[in-house]
Amino acid sequence: MFSIRADVEKNRLYITIGILESHGEILNLLTEIEDILPQLSPGFTCVTDLRQYRRVGDSGEEVILQVQRCLKRAGIVRAIRIERRQALPEHVQFETGSLEAGYPTDLVRSPEEAENLLAALEEQA
Repeated sequence: MFSIRADVEKNRLYITIGILESHGEILNLLTEIEDILPQLSPGFTCVTDLRQYRRVGDSGEEVILQVQRCLKRAGIVRAIRIERRQALPEHVQFETGSLEAGYPTDLVRSPEEAENLLAALEEQA
C-alpha cells in the first residue's frame, strides 16, 4: 500500500508507504513517483510517512534506492520522514539511501511535526 501526491503550490511531494505486498507493488511506487515529479520544480521538498512501513528485502531495497536517486535527479533539497518509534531497520534502510543519493533528511513522528519543521526551515532561508 502506498499513496503519492504533489502539492504544486508548496512545491512538495507527499509519499505514504505502508506494507508493500510484492516486488511489483514496489516497482509501481517508483513508476508513480517518476510520473508525478514533472509537476514539481527543482528545489522541492518531500514528506514521506513511514509509520506503517515494514522493511522490504534486498530487491525492494534496491528499488527504494532508485526512488531516492530519482528524487535527487529531479531536484529534491530536503526530505522529512515520519517514522514510528522503534523503526530502526526501516530508518537505516531509508537513511542509507538518502545519504547515498545526496540529500538531507530529518526525522519526525507526525505529519504536523513535518509541516512545522519545513515551515521553520523556509523561514530561515
